[in-house]
Amino acid sequence: MNLTPRASLAYLLSPRTAFRASYGWYFTPLTGQIVDALFLGNSLYQTNILVNPNQTGALVFPKVFTPTGTLPNGTPNIMYAVSKMRQPYTQQITAALERRVSVDTVLTVNAMNIRGQKLWTAADVNLAAPTKTETYTVENANNQATSTFVTNVYTARNDGTKAQVFQVENGGSSWYNAVAVQLRKQVARSLSVQASYTWSHSIDDVSGTPVVPGIPSNSTPSNYAGDRGNSEADQRQRGQ
Repeated sequence: MNLTPRASLAYLLSPRTAFRASYGWYFTPLTGQIVDALFLGNSLYQTNILVNPNQTGALVFPKVFTPTGTLPNGTPNIMYAVSKMRQPYTQQITAALERRVSVDTVLTVNAMNIRGQKLWTAADVNLAAPTKTETYTVENANNQATSTFVTNVYTARNDGTKAQVFQVENGGSSWYNAVAVQLRKQVARSLSVQASYTWSHSIDDVSGTPVVPGIPSNSTPSNYAGDRGNSEADQRQRGQ
Protein backbone atom coordinates (compact mmCIF):
# COMPACT_ATOMS: atom_id res chain seq x y z
CA MET A 1 0.00 0.00 0.00
CA ASN A 2 1.35 3.43 -0.96
CA LEU A 3 0.46 6.39 1.22
CA THR A 4 0.77 10.00 0.07
CA PRO A 5 0.21 12.32 3.07
CA ARG A 6 -0.17 15.93 2.02
CA ALA A 7 -1.19 19.15 3.75
CA SER A 8 -1.87 22.50 2.11
CA LEU A 9 -2.62 26.05 3.23
CA ALA A 10 -4.06 29.02 1.37
CA TYR A 11 -4.28 32.52 2.85
CA LEU A 12 -5.54 35.76 1.36
CA LEU A 13 -3.15 38.52 2.36
CA SER A 14 -5.13 41.26 0.60
CA PRO A 15 -7.74 41.53 -2.17
CA ARG A 16 -4.89 41.39 -4.71
CA THR A 17 -2.40 39.05 -2.98
CA ALA A 18 -2.67 35.42 -1.96
CA PHE A 19 -0.25 33.01 -0.30
CA ARG A 20 -0.27 29.23 -0.73
CA ALA A 21 1.90 26.55 0.89
CA SER A 22 1.93 22.78 0.89
CA TYR A 23 3.87 19.88 2.35
CA GLY A 24 3.67 16.25 1.31
CA TRP A 25 5.33 12.85 1.38
CA TYR A 26 5.33 10.75 -1.77
CA PHE A 27 6.33 7.07 -1.74
CA THR A 28 7.68 5.14 -4.74
CA PRO A 29 6.04 1.74 -5.34
CA LEU A 30 8.02 -1.38 -6.19
CA THR A 31 8.05 -1.81 -9.96
CA GLY A 32 7.73 -5.13 -11.76
CA GLN A 33 11.21 -4.71 -13.23
CA ILE A 34 12.82 -4.41 -9.79
CA VAL A 35 10.90 -7.38 -8.35
CA ASP A 36 11.82 -9.48 -11.38
CA ALA A 37 15.50 -8.47 -11.16
CA LEU A 38 15.71 -9.39 -7.48
CA PHE A 39 13.90 -12.70 -8.06
CA LEU A 40 16.18 -13.77 -10.90
CA GLY A 41 19.36 -12.07 -9.67
CA ASN A 42 20.17 -14.70 -7.05
CA SER A 43 21.81 -16.88 -9.75
CA LEU A 44 19.60 -19.84 -8.78
CA TYR A 45 16.78 -19.54 -11.32
CA GLN A 46 18.73 -17.74 -14.02
CA THR A 47 22.48 -17.33 -14.43
CA ASN A 48 23.81 -13.90 -15.27
CA ILE A 49 27.47 -13.75 -16.30
CA LEU A 50 30.05 -11.11 -17.13
CA VAL A 51 32.93 -12.37 -19.28
CA ASN A 52 35.89 -10.29 -20.43
CA PRO A 53 37.73 -11.35 -23.61
CA ASN A 54 41.04 -11.72 -21.74
CA GLN A 55 39.63 -14.12 -19.13
CA THR A 56 40.76 -17.73 -19.21
CA GLY A 57 38.09 -19.84 -20.89
CA ALA A 58 36.32 -16.89 -22.54
CA LEU A 59 34.65 -17.73 -25.86
CA VAL A 60 34.91 -15.82 -29.12
CA PHE A 61 31.67 -14.67 -30.74
CA PRO A 62 29.49 -16.35 -32.05
CA LYS A 63 30.30 -19.32 -29.83
CA VAL A 64 28.12 -19.69 -26.72
CA PHE A 65 28.35 -21.39 -23.34
CA THR A 66 26.06 -24.40 -23.17
CA PRO A 67 26.15 -26.00 -19.70
CA THR A 68 26.70 -23.62 -16.80
CA GLY A 69 29.47 -25.92 -15.57
CA THR A 70 31.71 -24.63 -18.38
CA LEU A 71 31.50 -21.00 -17.30
CA PRO A 72 34.91 -19.44 -16.59
CA ASN A 73 35.66 -18.90 -12.94
CA GLY A 74 34.75 -15.44 -11.70
CA THR A 75 31.98 -14.67 -14.24
CA PRO A 76 28.57 -15.17 -12.46
CA ASN A 77 26.79 -12.04 -11.20
CA ILE A 78 24.56 -11.99 -8.14
CA MET A 79 22.00 -9.42 -6.98
CA TYR A 80 20.18 -9.39 -3.66
CA ALA A 81 18.37 -6.90 -1.45
CA VAL A 82 19.14 -6.06 2.16
CA SER A 83 16.62 -7.39 4.68
CA LYS A 84 15.44 -3.88 5.57
CA MET A 85 14.85 -2.64 2.03
CA ARG A 86 12.15 0.06 2.01
CA GLN A 87 10.22 2.19 -0.47
CA PRO A 88 11.98 5.44 -1.38
CA TYR A 89 10.09 8.64 -0.65
CA THR A 90 10.31 12.37 -1.22
CA GLN A 91 9.39 15.25 1.05
CA GLN A 92 8.09 18.20 -0.96
CA ILE A 93 7.60 21.73 0.32
CA THR A 94 6.16 24.50 -1.85
CA ALA A 95 5.34 28.12 -1.11
CA ALA A 96 3.76 30.49 -3.61
CA LEU A 97 2.96 34.19 -3.56
CA GLU A 98 0.44 35.34 -6.17
CA ARG A 99 -0.48 38.95 -6.89
CA ARG A 100 -2.84 40.52 -9.39
CA VAL A 101 -0.82 43.41 -10.76
CA SER A 102 -3.64 44.64 -12.99
CA VAL A 103 -7.16 43.67 -14.01
CA ASP A 104 -5.92 41.13 -16.57
CA THR A 105 -2.38 40.29 -15.32
CA VAL A 106 -1.29 37.93 -12.53
CA LEU A 107 2.26 37.41 -11.23
CA THR A 108 3.17 34.24 -9.29
CA VAL A 109 6.44 33.44 -7.51
CA ASN A 110 6.76 29.83 -6.41
CA ALA A 111 9.56 28.30 -4.30
CA MET A 112 10.10 24.52 -4.09
CA ASN A 113 12.22 22.22 -1.98
CA ILE A 114 12.16 18.49 -2.73
CA ARG A 115 14.20 16.03 -0.69
CA GLY A 116 14.53 12.43 -1.86
CA GLN A 117 15.43 9.87 0.79
CA LYS A 118 16.18 6.13 0.90
CA LEU A 119 16.54 5.98 -2.88
CA TRP A 120 17.35 2.55 -4.33
CA THR A 121 21.01 1.95 -5.12
CA ALA A 122 23.23 -1.04 -5.86
CA ALA A 123 26.72 -1.40 -4.40
CA ASP A 124 29.17 -4.03 -5.64
CA VAL A 125 30.24 -5.57 -2.33
CA ASN A 126 32.57 -7.97 -4.17
CA LEU A 127 35.14 -5.21 -4.64
CA ALA A 128 38.03 -5.61 -2.23
CA ALA A 129 39.57 -2.56 -0.56
CA PRO A 130 41.64 -0.64 -3.14
CA THR A 131 45.41 -0.81 -2.91
CA LYS A 132 46.24 1.44 -5.87
CA THR A 133 45.40 4.97 -6.97
CA GLU A 134 45.39 6.68 -10.34
CA THR A 135 46.13 10.37 -10.91
CA TYR A 136 44.41 12.25 -13.74
CA THR A 137 45.22 15.72 -15.04
CA VAL A 138 42.35 18.21 -15.21
CA GLU A 139 42.60 20.57 -18.21
CA ASN A 140 40.68 23.70 -19.12
CA ALA A 141 39.08 24.53 -22.47
CA ASN A 142 42.53 25.45 -23.87
CA ASN A 143 43.98 22.04 -22.97
CA GLN A 144 46.09 23.56 -20.22
CA ALA A 145 46.59 21.59 -17.01
CA THR A 146 44.86 23.28 -14.08
CA SER A 147 44.85 20.59 -11.39
CA THR A 148 45.00 16.87 -10.76
CA PHE A 149 42.42 14.35 -9.58
CA VAL A 150 43.34 11.21 -7.63
CA THR A 151 40.96 8.25 -7.43
CA ASN A 152 41.12 4.71 -6.06
CA VAL A 153 41.52 1.77 -8.45
CA TYR A 154 39.88 -1.54 -7.55
CA THR A 155 42.01 -4.48 -8.64
CA ALA A 156 40.79 -7.43 -6.52
CA ARG A 157 37.58 -9.19 -5.50
CA ASN A 158 36.46 -10.55 -2.16
CA ASP A 159 35.11 -13.69 -3.85
CA GLY A 160 37.12 -14.74 -6.88
CA THR A 161 34.41 -17.12 -8.06
CA LYS A 162 31.97 -14.24 -8.71
CA ALA A 163 32.18 -11.24 -11.05
CA GLN A 164 29.87 -8.72 -9.37
CA VAL A 165 27.80 -9.11 -6.22
CA PHE A 166 25.31 -6.24 -6.11
CA GLN A 167 23.66 -5.41 -2.81
CA VAL A 168 20.48 -3.40 -3.39
CA GLU A 169 19.87 -0.98 -0.54
CA ASN A 170 18.28 2.35 0.35
CA GLY A 171 21.48 4.36 0.33
CA GLY A 172 20.71 7.20 -2.09
CA SER A 173 19.55 10.77 -1.55
CA SER A 174 18.61 13.75 -3.71
CA TRP A 175 18.13 17.47 -3.22
CA TYR A 176 16.13 19.80 -5.51
CA ASN A 177 15.60 23.51 -4.95
CA ALA A 178 13.86 25.83 -7.39
CA VAL A 179 12.25 29.24 -7.77
CA ALA A 180 9.72 29.73 -10.56
CA VAL A 181 8.25 33.04 -11.71
CA GLN A 182 5.16 33.08 -13.91
CA LEU A 183 3.34 35.99 -15.55
CA ARG A 184 -0.15 35.42 -17.00
CA LYS A 185 -2.09 37.98 -19.03
CA GLN A 186 -5.64 37.71 -20.33
CA VAL A 187 -5.69 39.30 -23.79
CA ALA A 188 -9.23 38.26 -24.77
CA ARG A 189 -12.19 36.43 -23.28
CA SER A 190 -10.93 33.03 -24.45
CA LEU A 191 -7.26 33.81 -25.02
CA SER A 192 -4.41 34.27 -22.56
CA VAL A 193 -0.63 34.32 -22.78
CA GLN A 194 1.93 33.45 -20.17
CA ALA A 195 5.68 33.54 -19.66
CA SER A 196 7.68 31.66 -17.03
CA TYR A 197 11.23 31.44 -15.78
CA THR A 198 12.66 28.76 -13.48
CA TRP A 199 15.97 28.64 -11.65
CA SER A 200 16.73 25.27 -10.10
CA HIS A 201 19.56 23.12 -8.79
CA SER A 202 19.39 19.34 -8.57
CA ILE A 203 21.96 17.31 -6.59
CA ASP A 204 22.08 13.58 -5.91
CA ASP A 205 24.41 10.68 -5.21
CA VAL A 206 22.60 8.16 -7.45
CA SER A 207 23.66 9.09 -10.98
CA GLY A 208 25.67 5.94 -11.65
CA THR A 209 25.07 3.46 -14.47
CA PRO A 210 21.81 1.54 -13.80
CA VAL A 211 22.25 -2.10 -12.84
CA VAL A 212 18.58 -2.61 -13.74
CA PRO A 213 16.05 0.12 -14.61
CA GLY A 214 15.44 2.19 -11.49
CA ILE A 215 18.51 0.99 -9.55
CA PRO A 216 21.74 2.91 -10.29
CA SER A 217 25.14 1.56 -9.32
CA ASN A 218 27.39 3.13 -6.73
CA SER A 219 31.00 3.65 -7.82
CA THR A 220 32.41 3.20 -4.31
CA PRO A 221 30.73 0.42 -2.27
CA SER A 222 28.28 2.04 0.17
CA ASN A 223 30.20 5.36 0.12
CA TYR A 224 27.47 7.56 -1.32
CA ALA A 225 29.03 10.82 -0.19
CA GLY A 226 31.77 10.25 -2.78
CA ASP A 227 29.17 10.13 -5.57
CA ARG A 228 27.38 13.33 -4.57
CA GLY A 229 27.24 15.97 -7.28
CA ASN A 230 24.99 17.66 -9.83
CA SER A 231 22.26 15.38 -11.14
CA GLU A 232 22.35 14.20 -14.73
CA ALA A 233 19.08 16.05 -15.29
CA ASP A 234 20.27 19.25 -13.55
CA GLN A 235 19.19 22.33 -15.50
CA ARG A 236 19.85 25.63 -13.75
CA GLN A 237 17.75 27.98 -15.87
CA ARG A 238 14.72 27.45 -18.04
CA GLY A 239 12.37 29.91 -19.66
CA GLN A 240 9.29 29.49 -21.78
